[in-house]
Amino acid sequence: MIARAPLAAYLDVPSWALAVIAVHFGATFLLTTVGSAFQARNEMRRYGVVLFLDKAIMATVLVVAPTAWAATPERVLTAFAASSLTAAAAGLSMLGWRMLWPVRFDPRLYREMLSFSLPLILSSWAGLIGGSWFDVFVLKHYQPLSSVGLYQLGVTMA
Repeated sequence: MIARAPLAAYLDVPSWALAVIAVHFGATFLLTTVGSAFQARNEMRRYGVVLFLDKAIMATVLVVAPTAWAATPERVLTAFAASSLTAAAAGLSMLGWRMLWPVRFDPRLYREMLSFSLPLILSSWAGLIGGSWFDVFVLKHYQPLSSVGLYQLGVTMA
């Protein structure tokens, strides 16, 4: 990756930790996908087991590992990544790998989802774009205008 060194310097982590961060994001995405599949199949007990397993593995690693081992954020993040990856693999084994493909496209179902979601999508965007502008009028009397922009960015990200 071209930006490895600047990104590692910006995050103040060793360059190997970027791979751990990428694995953690991937494992979290996979765990969320597995959880969504359990919810869609109305298998809430299995969903709960997988979520509990993720936290239980992490807690076990941090309790069992020597304090000196868990002294750096990179090592703790490695434990998080391993925990999420293990829980996601366990969930996939419960679901079966074939559950993830092939994806079937049903136009009628997508039209129903869109007709249900469209008002929510429009109101969410309207709230995101216009809901916090009142704060600007209040804040700009107490903060420089540049700080208001950072505030808006923070609100939008939140």
